[in-house]
Amino acid sequence: MPLKNLCKTYARSSAIFLQRAFFLAKNQVEWEKKPMQNKKRREELFLLLCLAAAGVCAVLAFRFAVPLQAQTPQTLPDTKELAAYTQVELNTADADALCTLPGVGPHNAQAILDYRAQHGPFAQVEDAAQVPGITQAMVDSWAGQAYVR
Repeated sequence: MPLKNLCKTYARSSAIFLQRAFFLAKNQVEWEKKPMQNKKRREELFLLLCLAAAGVCAVLAFRFAVPLQAQTPQTLPDTKELAAYTQVELNTADADALCTLPGVGPHNAQAILDYRAQHGPFAQVEDAAQVPGITQAMVDSWAGQAYVR
């Protein structure tokens, strides 16, 4: 049963209970004339009011309920962690791929591309230390991430 129909059903039943309770309260004069039924009718009125209140609470609970949200990951992996799982081929990589290497930004990536265009492909990863702006320490930090075919 859709939520909307469920709310309508609870609202209708709550209205019926309230009508019945008010009808009984209206006829209180008759209750005093019949003392044996007085206690029974008061109990009935109390139960009806409790049921009506429960119905109203149920309708309000469905009406104002917060919808469930899809769970999102607690933390996203760091860029450095992602870079550790990717390997870059120095002779074919573009600037974006080179920027995934530790210590290489857009400026250094362009310097590698320019060096490669002027001097040809790298024979080994360590040759990248000859590029202006690239140090041997940077090349050493690329271990396992950069390779040459």
